[in-house]
Amino acid sequence: MGKLAQTRKLIQEAKNLVQEFEQELTKEIEEYNLALEEVQVQKEALQTSLQNMETALEGIQNLPEVAIEPVVEVEGEELSPVTPPSPYTVQEPTIGSFAAKFWGFIATIFVFAALGLVGAVMQKLTIDPQMIDMKFIEQAFGFYGALIVGSSSQAAWVGIGAAALVSLIVGWIVYLIVLNSAAAKNLQLAQQIYEEAKEYIQSHEPLLQKIKNLKAFLQESLHKMRGLKILDDEFGARVHRARFFEGEDFEQYQPLSRDEVSTLLQLRGKTLALLQMRLVATQEGIVPEIREFFESVAEDIQRIKEWIYRQ
Repeated sequence: MGKLAQTRKLIQEAKNLVQEFEQELTKEIEEYNLALEEVQVQKEALQTSLQNMETALEGIQNLPEVAIEPVVEVEGEELSPVTPPSPYTVQEPTIGSFAAKFWGFIATIFVFAALGLVGAVMQKLTIDPQMIDMKFIEQAFGFYGALIVGSSSQAAWVGIGAAALVSLIVGWIVYLIVLNSAAAKNLQLAQQIYEEAKEYIQSHEPLLQKIKNLKAFLQESLHKMRGLKILDDEFGARVHRARFFEGEDFEQYQPLSRDEVSTLLQLRGKTLALLQMRLVATQEGIVPEIREFFESVAEDIQRIKEWIYRQ
């Protein structure tokens, strides 16, 4: 494989690596931002459920004491929408064909002129720029024609043709030398560009992993928040029913109604703590205390669900 082909292959591979990485990063950031928006929507829904629970409990006498759910308070940066980084541009190295053509052309002209000058000297012509005309050129290049065809009337044109051919050969050689040199430099530059593209990906890999972890946490938390809201609404309705049929005194309630009121009190504490909690993350991801809180939400949901289905 030639150097030019190697250069193009490396640049294309660098572009593919960057494109695939940026597409994945952009997709993960978009999904993370959507999940974060949905969390806010669910918080607003839970706020409404909390108000309904307060209304259901309002006025009931002799309510049992329920331990206050502590609010998780940790230091760190609160989760916020993320903007994808600016696209990374893979710069293509110049092939150098223009420089090769330029120096090849200059070499052709220079050699042709030099041959003409040598021919003029050998013909003992007076070299004066003001005296250079077609006759001078024919006599100068005729020197080479005479070496090829002798004292023929076509010697001048043969000499011009031979000088032009030699000049073109030399120019072509110079063109190839410059082009090959440029191709070698471009290949070296392409290898550097490829490594820089990999370094860019490696430098942004922690961001990608963090966004993935945060997105997964938010999606899992959304499921728990929806489950919590369902139970909030259900037990709020159950307590409304108990008040309607059994009055305002907790101590006069049926055992099942007492359990339902106690469960609603626990749900209210959990919901209030969730609404007051800030979602905080570090460089590694969501802080452990918040993750543990949502695990406790899942445990409460599971416990209440099992209690419901045992009825």
